[in-house]
Amino acid sequence: MTVILAILAMTTLRMKCFWGPYICIFAAVIVANKDIWNVIAAKLNGSGGDNSKFINFMRHITMGFVAIVVYSLYSEKIFKELENLREFYDPDTVELMEWINKSTPPTAAFMGSMQLLAGVRLSTFRPLTNHPHFEDKELRFRTKELYQVYARQQPEFVHDILVKYNASYIILEDSICMSKSDTRCNLPSTMDLTNGVIPDDGVADLPNLVKSRDPRFCHDIRYGAKKYTDLFTKVMENKTFRIYKVHSKDQIGKGPVA
Repeated sequence: MTVILAILAMTTLRMKCFWGPYICIFAAVIVANKDIWNVIAAKLNGSGGDNSKFINFMRHITMGFVAIVVYSLYSEKIFKELENLREFYDPDTVELMEWINKSTPPTAAFMGSMQLLAGVRLSTFRPLTNHPHFEDKELRFRTKELYQVYARQQPEFVHDILVKYNASYIILEDSICMSKSDTRCNLPSTMDLTNGVIPDDGVADLPNLVKSRDPRFCHDIRYGAKKYTDLFTKVMENKTFRIYKVHSKDQIGKGPVA
């Protein structure tokens, strides 16, 4: 196995992370195996008696020599990399996680982008409507439905989907909703093409594309029109995120929900 991984590491640099543990195991075996050291001691010491003291001496000398060689070869590079210290600074995400922990019940389920929901799960342990991994066909279909929040859809249509998956809150990201892409690789364009709608670039380069009469849900919900406030209540906002509480069926039309 270590030979196979060694070949992979030599041909593909990123594979060295798999070879590393095997190197450590073999190095430990070489240091700890008495048979190997007895052979070496017999050749160097020329005696077949008790060589335990000589073996311990040789082990320490060998390890010290290896440490000195490694330090002399790589110390400059290591210290240079240690100077490149980076600090996590994302106050909007920290504020989001703290708000969820303090202001929502442990059973509240959240819908959002998969990359964000990974952090929500890790930091708050709240239930998620769409797990941040594509594991099977059902999960892919669920995510496709839930991502309609970034498509051109009527609020009633989006609300029905969210209720279907028992979403308590939705987290909208302007970095996704308002993103622009010349290659249509952003999520809004992807959803438009999936729905057979002409994307924001206005180019109808596929025969099945039509112009949508519906506004983009994630964009228009921010303005608080009644057709949105009857179904959703904004409960938290910062420069990066907007969180909306999803009204249950019996709360529809009763105004904002605390």
